[in-house]
Amino acid sequence: PSYRMTAGTVMKRAGFSEEERQAVFRDIGAEYASENDIIDRKSFDILCERLRGSELFNDILDRRSLAAYEDITGYFRQEGADGYSRIGIIDIGWTGSMQAAMKRIFSGSGIDTDIVGWYMGFLAQPPDIKGCEYSAWLFGADDILKRAGFSHNIAECMFTAPCGMTKGYELSEGRYQPVTCPCENDINALKRLEDISCGIFSAAAESRCFDISEKTASETAYRLLTAVMNRPSRSEAEAFGIYRFCDDISEDYHMPAAERADRSAFSQELLFGRIRAKRNGGRRLYWYFGSLALSDIKHKGCFRSLYIFTEAAVLCAKKVLRWLHRYFR
Repeated sequence: PSYRMTAGTVMKRAGFSEEERQAVFRDIGAEYASENDIIDRKSFDILCERLRGSELFNDILDRRSLAAYEDITGYFRQEGADGYSRIGIIDIGWTGSMQAAMKRIFSGSGIDTDIVGWYMGFLAQPPDIKGCEYSAWLFGADDILKRAGFSHNIAECMFTAPCGMTKGYELSEGRYQPVTCPCENDINALKRLEDISCGIFSAAAESRCFDISEKTASETAYRLLTAVMNRPSRSEAEAFGIYRFCDDISEDYHMPAAERADRSAFSQELLFGRIRAKRNGGRRLYWYFGSLALSDIKHKGCFRSLYIFTEAAVLCAKKVLRWLHRYFR
């Protein structure tokens, strides 16, 4: 699921052309012909179930996957991935899925290389795959209080690359090159904000110069980050809110990180509003605290505290449900 799900967006994740999408929609049901209409979570689950059962969808997906597989394995070998027994990657987080996918591709193509990943934090336990090691710096999947106070959405923007997302690889003039989406952001603005973000970690790194432990350094970085994430001034919200972001790998739409909203939009993100929205769908705020700083509403401190409480409550509920599932499985 994503913030603005449509039937078309789901299909575009795999690069399906308009002609291919319409052919699949005819195959699974005419109600998806209007592919740009926003769908809720229930409709998304039904759509995915129908796509899994469509031979046409799976045939097109297989062809695309095989072609992409040849390109990405060629790129990895070109970059020397098979020349080491272990390699390391650094990424922001959050589930270890990219590293797990890389390892599966390595194993399937005969690249006998283990991968060690260093991440800012985890929102879920990374997959347990042989040959994969994971390490989180700020928080792990079970650190509920830290996760509740950390806005990973705006972290994605703060540490974004000054280019579009890589959507594949292609062979050009004898070398495999990344194929990127157009960048929706002002490159100069990104570089200025990158300096601000790097300053946060520089402050944390400097604390280590005074014989302070690694744990203290990570705590310093966490406090500095969450100060910007959860309690931004209006000027900070305006600065970081300029990011144009798509939370879907389709890159089908882009929205501002922070935008002005009314009281009902903020209430909808709280516990009871979240429950209603899960049933009925509705608007979501990408960076809650940034939008709060930009908006002219009263009792902002209460909204801020209740939102963090909601995040913690949702995380606790999910943890209990996972435990019950394992226990009664």
